[in-house]
Amino acid sequence: MTRITLDGGVKVRTFSPPPPGFHPLTASAAELTKHGFPARPDRPQHLERYGRLFDQIKNRFHYIEPTFQVNTKRRHGLAPKRDVVVQAGNENNLIWSGGLAFAPPGESFRWIVGQWMVPNVNAPTENQDYYSAVWIGIDGDGSPQSLDVCQVGINCDVSRSGTSVSRSFYPWWEWYQESADTGEVQITNLAVGPGDTVSVVICTAGAGATEATVFFANLTSGVGTSFVMEAQPGVNLVGNSAEWVVERPTVDGQISMLADYGEVFFSGCDAVSYLPDGSSSEVVGGGTEVYIDMVAFNTNILSHGILIAPTVVQCVYIGSE
Repeated sequence: MTRITLDGGVKVRTFSPPPPGFHPLTASAAELTKHGFPARPDRPQHLERYGRLFDQIKNRFHYIEPTFQVNTKRRHGLAPKRDVVVQAGNENNLIWSGGLAFAPPGESFRWIVGQWMVPNVNAPTENQDYYSAVWIGIDGDGSPQSLDVCQVGINCDVSRSGTSVSRSFYPWWEWYQESADTGEVQITNLAVGPGDTVSVVICTAGAGATEATVFFANLTSGVGTSFVMEAQPGVNLVGNSAEWVVERPTVDGQISMLADYGEVFFSGCDAVSYLPDGSSSEVVGGGTEVYIDMVAFNTNILSHGILIAPTVVQCVYIGSE
């Protein structure tokens, strides 16, 4: 394992590639830890999901040791809320749309999973930059609202000039906290593009955790990577909320204009909560509790979150601000 310090003091640990013939479904627990793979769960429901993930890439899996770059001008943070209607299972805010789940009383989320197809994006107007970020994460909501967000996702950016359209897609991670944030961290050597299906797993020790192990796989290309992201000093996981989100990020200090991403389906949306002593756990589906609508400053809906099924969340682009 290699510990790297990036710009702004951001710390991350990477793992050496596994040997030829390595497979997470048959590797020992020590081998999984050594190479940064999620531990095989002991509960049948969790194990079944673990098996589905790695069965999709078992014959063509290629592991890479990730490289990173801090992008100080882009941040993915807390969702400023415009209106909350809990009774209707609905939450409106300025930058998020998607699905939201809360940990049961006395428990905290330790890990979250999600899978989605990278959307192609279009620019609603010419000579304007548009942005969208598709991610899963823990924290950032709840009552009281947790003030950190441990999140991993993909940026999908676009601009148009006449008939010329420029698009950019790349994976990133960030452990956001208002007082300690330095910007997103791009994974620079893992290619993603529109139409690719990606799967993300974030594993933590629950409430109080200061690090999170991430497994990120492009299921279309068969390329995967893993790493440990460390929170900035003074930042700890609360574990009270979990999200599957399409966001318009903050760019150069301003809330960006949302790209026309069409629609995104998050599947396999599960977050697992535990009691502090680990004696009991519960699986909470991303499509079972609250949907989030992204609204403009004039209250028009920009992006709609829909709870399709217990483990399926849909986000639909509605319109530009």
